[in-house]
Amino acid sequence: MHRIGYQFILNLFHYLLYEIRDVFIKNNLMIVVFKIKYISTFFFCLFTIILKGQILYGCYSNGVNGVNVTYIRNLDFQNCTSEIIYEFPNFQSSDLAIHPNGTFYIVGNSSAVFSLVNINIISGETKSVNLPYNDIAGLVADIQGNLYLAGRNIIKFDPLNNQLTNYGPLPSDYYCAGDITVNNGEYYITAYSDNLLKSAIIRLNLSDVSNSEILFTDDIKYFLYSLASINESCGDVTTYGWGSDTNLYDINFNTGEAQLVCSNEFYDFGGTSPSEFLASDPECDLLFDLDRDNSSGEFPYDFRNDAILCTDSKSTNIVDSDVYLHTSAELDSI
Repeated sequence: MHRIGYQFILNLFHYLLYEIRDVFIKNNLMIVVFKIKYISTFFFCLFTIILKGQILYGCYSNGVNGVNVTYIRNLDFQNCTSEIIYEFPNFQSSDLAIHPNGTFYIVGNSSAVFSLVNINIISGETKSVNLPYNDIAGLVADIQGNLYLAGRNIIKFDPLNNQLTNYGPLPSDYYCAGDITVNNGEYYITAYSDNLLKSAIIRLNLSDVSNSEILFTDDIKYFLYSLASINESCGDVTTYGWGSDTNLYDINFNTGEAQLVCSNEFYDFGGTSPSEFLASDPECDLLFDLDRDNSSGEFPYDFRNDAILCTDSKSTNIVDSDVYLHTSAELDSI
């Protein structure tokens, strides 16, 4: 379910809700407890909104006994610490992304063969797709489950149909030299031009990639190997960058400012966050997501409940515990 009409929302909540019982903040969660009616059965539901997501992920590769090993680690930038959570042997990675279904993708090469690898870090299951490109440095996912790859060209990969679409080359002989991220529906890359001998951050124009906007050039803090965005809430996105000086920065694409967050060994070849793909949807007038973290296996906005309760009451959940509603207009009553 996506951005449906206001009247439908109001009618839905009028049907479902009898009264809001409590609202409180606990452990960075906003909890709204209300009494809910469904199929003649009353039960209580927790309406949970994640207010702050403070985890980044990075990847890098090292040679171990002559074999390249890719390491995926989480980056706690509140405490400026990191922890390796997964190792993938025989692979040299250039970037990673988290898909809406919760699995990781990494891009890179093994024995000079470039590929895109889907990794379930819990089960260890992997699936690989060979790529006809050998210069991919950046990778990011969108809310629909597509992946965008950045090298000298911008490529979209549709995992569902196993289809690659080439959007064309970057302007002025620039190529992605670090990473690609998305912030409020806009895609940004860190790039370099051998002809101009300049590094830059570029805002992509996916309708005409060759006419993408070059924002900032030549400042060393923009020579970033990694970019990653955290979607705090609809329209509230923070992008972080880290790279050649191993420091972590809060990047403002409007002003060009980079505020130091951590001075630590942030040396990854690519970065992402669990909420980065959410930043690809700029629509905040009315957003209704039945399962915000897609834990039921449905994305981008739906919820699947496979449980069927064969009881006299025949009741079941119709939303997940992290159901999310955002509207730019004030709702005076529900």
